[in-house]
Amino acid sequence: MKSATERGSNLDKNVLRVQTLQMRLANMRNAYRAYVVSMLVKTKPVYITIEHFNIKGMVRNRHLSKSIANQGFYDFKLKLANLCRKLNLELR
Repeated sequence: MKSATERGSNLDKNVLRVQTLQMRLANMRNAYRAYVVSMLVKTKPVYITIEHFNIKGMVRNRHLSKSIANQGFYDFKLKLANLCRKLNLELR
């Protein structure tokens, strides 16, 4: 199978461009979450408390649902829990 650029199809090239941009944005969001987690832990707190949000309820808002879904709250929580476990910090 040929790549999108070899076939010369403008539609396939544009699909590839959009997919590349979406992948870059996802990588930026992931890197930012990792950065925030590392900066939180570098302050060496005694414990860290996480507030529990009603994500299902927030996603029902048609104006904010896409933005909320892109935030990756669960990924943030997992990264924070793993780093706290590694550094023996209490996570509440």
